[in-house]
Amino acid sequence: MLEQLYDPSWLERRASAGFVLGLSYSVIGIATAVALFPKSPGLASVAFTSLLLVPTLNRMLSIEEKQAADTKGSLLSPFRNHSDIISVYLFIFLGILLAYSMLSLVIPNIAATDFFGQQLSVAGLTGKAYATQGLLANILVNNLIILALCTIIALVYGSGAIFLLAWIASVWGSIFALIAKNSAAAAGTSPLAYFALTIILVFPHMILEAGGYFLGVITGGIMSKAALKETSRKKRLRKVAVDAAIMMALALCLLIVAALIEVYITRNTFRMFRLI
Repeated sequence: MLEQLYDPSWLERRASAGFVLGLSYSVIGIATAVALFPKSPGLASVAFTSLLLVPTLNRMLSIEEKQAADTKGSLLSPFRNHSDIISVYLFIFLGILLAYSMLSLVIPNIAATDFFGQQLSVAGLTGKAYATQGLLANILVNNLIILALCTIIALVYGSGAIFLLAWIASVWGSIFALIAKNSAAAAGTSPLAYFALTIILVFPHMILEAGGYFLGVITGGIMSKAALKETSRKKRLRKVAVDAAIMMALALCLLIVAALIEVYITRNTFRMFRLI
């Protein structure tokens, strides 16, 4: 019902509204999960949030598939065609991350562990956003596996792959909040300041890593649409496939750069702050 309040084309023109969408849908999803599954709402909250987002993203992916099939292929055409939906995914992701972060910050640690125990228990599996161990190769392989999962799930479920992105955002949000609260407790100060510091330190590699996952989900979603609509029109299907190949190449580049920043900059910066 909520998706009837706005048009996907309007959202593409005002991508920043995706932040409000991700934040508000997360609040609704968390509240619904707490009401129905009070003992362990973590995973259910992500599912309810994703269900609210699927109709809108499904319509947007249909628009993007048509653009990819209609546009004359070039190296730059995917960026012109899909920059709007990439921005929407980015803002939705940040809205979800903030919702889980703020809730984790304001409730006691015991309650946060009960509410988001599933997120906290697998924090090291979704991109290692706050890695304290592991070599570059391990982090990169882990992130490439997640990219492959994003793409495959999007191929099979289309816009339903937002579930995986929402899950990653909820994990990162919960673990960043926990880090901030533990640091603030040790220093005897406000966790909000430490949360802001944590976000600043991880933001460069986090946003690049998340961007790689967005591209995988969008590519898989567009190919899923094309497989249904363009099967009998090989030329249009070929255009979409070339578009997808360029997007995946960019996703790989983003993940490589993100892993380098994480290993050689983010980790060393965290070490420096711990020493201080």
